[in-house]
Amino acid sequence: MEAFLRTLIQPLKNMSFIFSGSSKDILHQLFNDSKRPFFGSSKIMELNSIEEKDYEAFIALHFKHHRRILQREALSFISSFTRLHTYYTQLLCNRLFADGYKNISKEMVQLTCSQLLKEHENVFFQYRSLLTKAQWQLLKAIAHEDKLYKPGAKSFLSKHRVGTPSNVQRSLEGLLTKEMIYRDKDDDGNYYRVYDCLLARWLERL
Repeated sequence: MEAFLRTLIQPLKNMSFIFSGSSKDILHQLFNDSKRPFFGSSKIMELNSIEEKDYEAFIALHFKHHRRILQREALSFISSFTRLHTYYTQLLCNRLFADGYKNISKEMVQLTCSQLLKEHENVFFQYRSLLTKAQWQLLKAIAHEDKLYKPGAKSFLSKHRVGTPSNVQRSLEGLLTKEMIYRDKDDDGNYYRVYDCLLARWLERL
């Protein structure tokens, strides 16, 4: 399929193509594996997260435009709960707006978040049926850690009772394959995180 796609693209001299996605591993393999058809054919760009203060100002401005007030603590909770991931931020803010609140407190946001998690429970339980017991336990542990930097560390293994380092590694590979978690890095190093933000928040409560 990749070879066929490149064959179609190559003759087009006056067109540019953008390949984007949330899976960095897949994109990296697509353009940096010397055995793949698209190797070395594109300029790699990475979009960083929007700054928290800028995103919060944007959210507050739009609520204010419609004569809705977001209290400071409420806005901070939205940022924390959604990780300022655009999909989940819009989902939560749209629900808050639809609820008709005029002066939105942190408690109102927490109530709306609980309702969202309750509505998604059936989906979350279906996820559980797709995973082994070890994978499910590890997924919960990652959610509680938020970012898991050292899956083989003794402190992590004993705290969450997820088995041996080799068992954890096998479960990590399974969760990555099922796209239940993803790998990324920040200033503190490489880490694993639950892919679905709502699922992560639900798992934190178990």
